[in-house]
Amino acid sequence: MTNSNIGINQSMHFLSWLNQEKISIALSTYQTNRLFIIGQKPDGELSAYERIFDRAMGLYATDNSLYLSTRYILS
Repeated sequence: MTNSNIGINQSMHFLSWLNQEKISIALSTYQTNRLFIIGQKPDGELSAYERIFDRAMGLYATDNSLYLSTRYILS
């Protein structure tokens, strides 16, 4: 289940930095079982996704993939 009522605040130059570096940010927290992915929409607005996994822990990224380890699965 995703909570669509989460508010996000950003620093003044965060979006321009994401655009300049051509990156998105992924982070996980096993305490709340969540994976967050933060980036930029094609229209330049902030984009943020939250997904719930059982004990979302380590992340590993390649040029084309993002891997997440959970309590029992590596996906």
